[in-house]
Amino acid sequence: MDISSARIAAALNSLEKKGLVTRRIDPEDRRRILVELTELGQEQAHKHTEEILDNIMQMLSVLNEEDAREYVRITSILAKHMTGCGK
Repeated sequence: MDISSARIAAALNSLEKKGLVTRRIDPEDRRRILVELTELGQEQAHKHTEEILDNIMQMLSVLNEEDAREYVRITSILAKHMTGCGK
């Protein structure tokens, strides 16, 4: 992923204003900033994860067993490729 530090800072500022994340200086390396989800951020992440999973399950419900297995196989290949894209 090729995202500028300015864009990341803007996104973090927005999330921080909404109370979803906090930032603090890393005590072991003051050049680094640690970002953590707040309790509200964790609740929102959990809620959205559940919504996404529900949507995926609804989508997959139209597939027969063979098609579902093929979907999982292809998705696994794509996921492995995506984890290596940023390197």
